Amino acid sequence: MTPLETLKPLPVDFVLGKTCLSWREALWGFEKGWLRWKSLIELAKHLQKTELASEALDTLAQCGKDQSHEVGELAATLALAEGQRDEKDIKAKWQHLVVSQIYEQRQRFDDYWRVIDEAYDDFDYPNDMNRFVSYTEECRELHKHLVAQGEHDPGAALKATMLTALKSYIQQGGLRFGIKTKT
Repeated sequence: MTPLETLKPLPVDFVLGKTCLSWREALWGFEKGWLRWKSLIELAKHLQKTELASEALDTLAQCGKDQSHEVGELAATLALAEGQRDEKDIKAKWQHLVVSQIYEQRQRFDDYWRVIDEAYDDFDYPNDMNRFVSYTEECRELHKHLVAQGEHDPGAALKATMLTALKSYIQQGGLRFGIKTKT
C-alpha cells in the first residue's frame, strides 16, 4: 500500500468540514475511493437538514450496513437530479481536497513530498501542481537555476520554494472551491 493509499478514504468529517459537496462530487469521490459508502450516508444525513426532501435522499440517509450495496446507486440518482457538471472541475476539487489532507497530515509521512508526487500521478499530472512536484520540469529547472546562482543549499532552497507554491495552491483552491484551508 502506497502512502497516498493510506489516506483513502478521506474522513467524512474532514471533507464536510472543508467544503460542501454536490452529489456529483460525492459520487466521483466514492467511485475513486476517496469516500466510503458510510460517508455517502453521513452526507445524506447532513444534507437532509438543508436540501429539499426526496425519496432517494431519505432512503440513503437511512441505509445501514445491510443496504451498503445500494448506496452508490442512490447517490447516482441524486447526482442525476442535479444536472450536468464538468468532470474536470469535480476532479480538480477532489485534487485540492487530497492535497490539503496530505499537507495537514504531513507529520504522518517520512517524506510527504513523495505523497504529493503520488497525488500528482493519481490525478493525471495536473499542470497546476507542477510548481511543487519534485520531478517536474519546472522544479528541475529551478534547481538548476539555484545551483547556477551559487545557492549554498539548492535542495533546501528548492523545498522552500515548493512549500511556498504548495501553500499558495491550497489557498487558491480554497478560494476557487470554497475549501477551508489551514496553511
